[in-house]
Amino acid sequence: MKILMGKRAIGIDIGPHHIRAVQMTQDGDRLIAERVFAAPMRRSTDQPSDIMHSLASRHGFDWRADVAVAMPAGSVFYRDLAVQTQVLEQIRHGDVTPLAESMPIPTDQMIAQICSQRPLADDRHSILVAATTRTDLEDQLNLLAHVHPKLVDAEAFAIWNAVLGNYAQAQAGRVVAACVEASHLTLVFTQDGQVTFVRSIPWNAGADQDTTDILADSIQVTFQKVFGGPIDGASTVYLVAGEAAPEAACQMLRQSLGCPVTAVDPFAKVVVPADQSGPAEIAIAMGLAIRALAPRQTHGVDFLAVGTGVKRSKATLRREMALCGTLICAIGMVWLIGLWTQFSCLESHYSRIKGQMTDLFRKTLPEERHIVSPLAQVQQRLDRFQRDYRSLTELQRTEASPMVIMDRLGATRQDLADVLIHDLLITADQVRLKGSCRSFEQVYQWQRRLEAIQGFTKVQVEQPTRDGQTGQVSFTILIGLTKEQEQDHDRT
Repeated sequence: MKILMGKRAIGIDIGPHHIRAVQMTQDGDRLIAERVFAAPMRRSTDQPSDIMHSLASRHGFDWRADVAVAMPAGSVFYRDLAVQTQVLEQIRHGDVTPLAESMPIPTDQMIAQICSQRPLADDRHSILVAATTRTDLEDQLNLLAHVHPKLVDAEAFAIWNAVLGNYAQAQAGRVVAACVEASHLTLVFTQDGQVTFVRSIPWNAGADQDTTDILADSIQVTFQKVFGGPIDGASTVYLVAGEAAPEAACQMLRQSLGCPVTAVDPFAKVVVPADQSGPAEIAIAMGLAIRALAPRQTHGVDFLAVGTGVKRSKATLRREMALCGTLICAIGMVWLIGLWTQFSCLESHYSRIKGQMTDLFRKTLPEERHIVSPLAQVQQRLDRFQRDYRSLTELQRTEASPMVIMDRLGATRQDLADVLIHDLLITADQVRLKGSCRSFEQVYQWQRRLEAIQGFTKVQVEQPTRDGQTGQVSFTILIGLTKEQEQDHDRT
């Protein structure tokens, strides 16, 4: 692979849950990864456009370099077909009409590229075609924000170029490159360095399944279809998977397939500076950068290079534009009528519900004379009830409820008619009362009666005083309350 000295390229791998990028150059026969970046995109605030800006401002990427990006595996379809030379030329020049029955994409949306071809008898050719949609291509380009890529490749060829960049021996014989990502399994089958078949399978890496056995079965079945025989020891499998070298998976695949299986190290031959990390999951981005460094010496497709297909006349375009304008106007009118009808219906429902709320409010809170905000007023009343309830709940930790305490206080006042209670405070663990009577003897007599009440732990009289004008004795009594758990313990 010959690359111009001093040339620099960037590969960007944008997945549903990650962005990975690598900036590469070459020094003699060595490929050098100057910048390496890998970040997850799991939060709603993670935006690809923000990350694209940060690659240059924070991570030192040089956007003057050629940039290559991959289409997501789920948006690219592959078909191997046997076609006549005339059909081959049609597809090569951008006419996708012959692929209408082979691809699950409308022809007006289809962008197709021929990945590889080999001649057959009777002026026929066996071709491998990769196709995507114009919408998917535009969406992928929009994710790049200000970055303008030189080429847009398929993930399968980025994987294969990453393998070839690190394992030159993969150019000989029958080789399978398998890449296990979070959402897809991609299998690339090659013969003497030529890609002959690609298979992309939806994949759930987090599901409860024996992934190694399923991977082995997928490789065996597809190998049989592509090469007409079972996989053998002369073939080699290169595995790209996860964030770490899948050595255990390689060992199990060797036993299942009976052939050499190599865990791909993206930095086996690529030099990474000491201050840069070398994550294993960077393989796709690395393959894209290698492809951008040497597009003529590497394998792949470029969906950006595909033409617009069969040209239509200006009259046809004008008719189609007029039809689209009419349809847009009709849709707009229907939308406005529907919106007005819905608004009227909602306004009627709102008035009816508001009236029902007012009637219900008046029935529930008849003492409220002014209705300002029914919900807020009801919420205030509920908050007040909840505060009162919490206060009563705290008092339930004492031996008796407030009503029982007041009943006991009243019972001890028999024959003490001159004892009057002016202020009473009942808390969770104490009763505080203020009163008056005609003599000190009555105060201490009531104290002795209170001490005899079960549940009153300590009855203390605070320095009673006599009023010089009225002769009445004012006093304060503090009564400690026994908690339920303490009372139960005393009983046991």
